[in-house]
Amino acid sequence: MYLTSAAIFLALGTWAQATTIRVVTVGASNGALTFSPNNTQAQAGDVVQFQFMPGNHSVAQADFSSPCMPVAQTQATTSGWWSGFMPMPANPQSMPVFSVPVKDANPVYFYCAQSNHCQSGMVGAINAPTSGSMSVDAFASAAKSAPQNMAPGQTSNSVSSADSSSTATTMATSTTSGSTAVTASSAPPINAASRTLAGVAKQSIYGASLAGLAAFLFL
Repeated sequence: MYLTSAAIFLALGTWAQATTIRVVTVGASNGALTFSPNNTQAQAGDVVQFQFMPGNHSVAQADFSSPCMPVAQTQATTSGWWSGFMPMPANPQSMPVFSVPVKDANPVYFYCAQSNHCQSGMVGAINAPTSGSMSVDAFASAAKSAPQNMAPGQTSNSVSSADSSSTATTMATSTTSGSTAVTASSAPPINAASRTLAGVAKQSIYGASLAGLAAFLFL
């Protein structure tokens, strides 16, 4: 029984060390329409965590050939991921986050569906080439001339504009090309540009290990 518990705790520790969070800041304190960084290099198994600054921004997956449009409207086999709009006051008590696990090295493109933010350069990518015809710069250039900026589920042909009272929606898991969407939530942010989950999981793993050891000793 003790060996089984130890094996479980060892597996949990290995998972924690292997999972890396790549932080992308959505918007900026000065109001700039940016994702920072706008091109995140990540490995399969990493998690890209979008952290929302004050304003009312969103993150929606797009196809490279159709910037400022939800990928589900251009690819019949891909539902894509969507954070919902995240209205944030100037001095928030907590920071909403939206996390996307990366499943492979294929490039994934995204944009902010608010107003004309996409056309204004608020676009980004995961694992896009750093140069050439599929780079994030090329995606941003194409977005400038996009005829509309649409949020998932929107049917209007005009530039999208979210109501300031919009709230984040909980997303169901959906398979995409390169990543899997998970839930949007409000939580204390991870302040490093890249870090592992080992620090986050360490206390719970150690606590569970001690509990397991105590249970074994009293058997």
